Amino acid sequence: MLTRFPDVLATRHADVDEEQLWEDVSAVTAQALDRFVEMRAAEGAKMKADVENRLNFLEERVGRVEALSAGRVEAYTNRLYETQGHSGGPRYRRCPRADRGRYFW
Repeated sequence: MLTRFPDVLATRHADVDEEQLWEDVSAVTAQALDRFVEMRAAEGAKMKADVENRLNFLEERVGRVEALSAGRVEAYTNRLYETQGHSGGPRYRRCPRADRGRYFW
């Protein structure tokens, strides 16, 4: 029904001041780019803080593991020698089912 009216589908081109249009577009574009750069800088600062926090957490945990494991190898070795009776051969009484052929010292 609307297509019967002559001006419904007609297009008109308005006179455009290209210089004014360019000034408007370039001003808005510059403002958008400035805000984009600011946003990226803020995002980068937050990411840096997050990575630093994670690094600090890992450093604390590594320090704790080092402190807890300082004498473990030596203690384990001493317990092993005590249970195996390293000074006088293996102690078969502690482990009566031990295969005597497994011990070579």
